Amino acid sequence: MKNTKRILAIVISALILVAAMPLSAFAAQTLSSVALTVTAEAGMVIDDYEEYVTIDSEGIEFRDDFLSGSVWAYQVVEDDGYYSDQSYRFDLGCTYEMMIILSVKDGYVLPESMSQLDSVTVNGESAEYIAYSEEGLLEDVIIVFYSFTTDSAVSDVALSVNVLGGYDIEDYTRYVSITSLGTVFEEALDDGVFVYDADGSRVTDTFVAGKEYTLEIYIAANSNCEFAKDEDGDLALDSVTVNGEAAEYKYVVNNDHGYTEFIVVEMTVTAKQAVCIDTIEITIASDLAGMSVADYGEYITTTLPASASIYTISMQFGLMTQAIIGAIRKPLKRAQAMLSV
Repeated sequence: MKNTKRILAIVISALILVAAMPLSAFAAQTLSSVALTVTAEAGMVIDDYEEYVTIDSEGIEFRDDFLSGSVWAYQVVEDDGYYSDQSYRFDLGCTYEMMIILSVKDGYVLPESMSQLDSVTVNGESAEYIAYSEEGLLEDVIIVFYSFTTDSAVSDVALSVNVLGGYDIEDYTRYVSITSLGTVFEEALDDGVFVYDADGSRVTDTFVAGKEYTLEIYIAANSNCEFAKDEDGDLALDSVTVNGEAAEYKYVVNNDHGYTEFIVVEMTVTAKQAVCIDTIEITIASDLAGMSVADYGEYITTTLPASASIYTISMQFGLMTQAIIGAIRKPLKRAQAMLSV
């Protein structure tokens, strides 16, 4: 009983001391600086921004409820730009402009004049920014702008091949997919894939289920990239895979029509019998709040394997997101130019 009374007396004393303190002791602290570190690299999923953006200063946090997320990144194409869908990865050899949306934490306020901020930096360098203090969506929001270019060396080539009877051979993007970054079909020879039958004759009509074929797949680095080289200038790829398995390839340099380089992946396949599917059942979760677009397996379920059914859905959802974000990008950039910070 005595211990209980003693504890109660201590609590009451503490409350009396707090009540006697001036209100200024609880005044919100004015934000003085913003410091960020960005380590984005090719291959990272744009939506997973906490993997490559770190907040180094106190008093701010990601504004996760701001439209499509706290970080928007769009690839710069020539002098204009377009938004990459938030489920996409950063590609090799590309320049991106990034908007990092931050919110002031409880207990902090923005200065009356944005010029009173001591600094706003990304990776130790001064960065452009816009700050808002209006009530509503933009209340106590800071948008920091950052531009960077990813590495341009292609060190891995990955392909996915799925040949079915009845497929049009010349429509090779239907049965051969490039899943690696910075790579495209080499079409200098008019086709990115050449197909031969068991006799070695080239065929261009349709695949026949059960028949064996040899595929020559021509892959080049895209216009922004080049294949990785060693110190002597020789090709230095880490891996070339087809359906996750190591594949044989040859390296070709063609100087007939200007310098071009590509690799040729050769493989033998047997065309599979296509299965007719009468019904596809797709279920989308009713509550999508907080879910990453890239993690579609968590909110979309289907009667078919993800590789057969989800791809189209995720692409359509991605195009819709890209259109919405693209519509509001230019007004934000105009606002940045008009405001003096």
